[in-house]
Amino acid sequence: MVIFATAMQRAATIDIGSNSVKYLVVEYDEQKIVAVQERVEITRLGEGLSTTGILAETAIQRTIRRVRQMVRDLKSQQVNPIFIVGTMALRSAKNGRDFHTQMRAAHLPPVNVLGGDEEARLGHLAVTSTLQLGSGKKSYCIFDTGGGSTEFTFGQGSTITDRFSLPVGLVPVTEKYLTADRPPRKAVMSAMDEVFESLKMLDGKQTDTLIGIGGTVTTLGATHIAIEPYDPRKIHGIKLTTQAIQTLRERIFLVNLEERKRIPGLDPKRADVIIAGVLITQVIMEKLK
Repeated sequence: MVIFATAMQRAATIDIGSNSVKYLVVEYDEQKIVAVQERVEITRLGEGLSTTGILAETAIQRTIRRVRQMVRDLKSQQVNPIFIVGTMALRSAKNGRDFHTQMRAAHLPPVNVLGGDEEARLGHLAVTSTLQLGSGKKSYCIFDTGGGSTEFTFGQGSTITDRFSLPVGLVPVTEKYLTADRPPRKAVMSAMDEVFESLKMLDGKQTDTLIGIGGTVTTLGATHIAIEPYDPRKIHGIKLTTQAIQTLRERIFLVNLEERKRIPGLDPKRADVIIAGVLITQVIMEKLK
């Protein structure tokens, strides 16, 4: 018998969020999938969406420019297929069709807009494929705080017991309360109160293990251990206690934007929304403790 080795294939997904556009390139064959490249660009597609209900034309244009460049770069590397997905901003905006129309006019692949439950399901799939969650006796909650929403999945072992998406994200909280260079205490407390109210669906829920995924918690993790340059392998699986988050809050809240950009481990592109990220994470940890 002769076994012929097949070359690894390459594919990519471009994720269009309310705050950022990111892509992930994987190599795969019949036996394994390996992530080989990722890139993140802040485009703030959801800018002003929480107050106007529509995507700003300038936000649409700058986001499509970044997507076009990403597609061009991926094609130059012979990556095929390229899948494009959209999340909160595209599923909630009244003029979401305008974005799709302009994508077609730019001769870009179609965008598959994910529902909130589907976002949560995919987050669960990502975690259960990379972390050992035990025998199934202990419960867990997976959360992903993005630019426009936060997804939650509750489960035990490989079984999902509940999943949902709540419209609590970095961009609307920042735009409403935290635009000052160094937000005053009153603004921070008002933001905290709104996040508590917006996450009331968590009231009464409990979990043995809380797992955070996505750019918000990985930024907090990188800042906690002051990792530079960013290395996802060093962030994956680290533990953040309530005290660690409180310490990060004290470091981040007491400085202005330019000083935040210089904090080791904190991605400067996320410095203007990270205060909202800390608040949302703190509330989630408090409610599910």
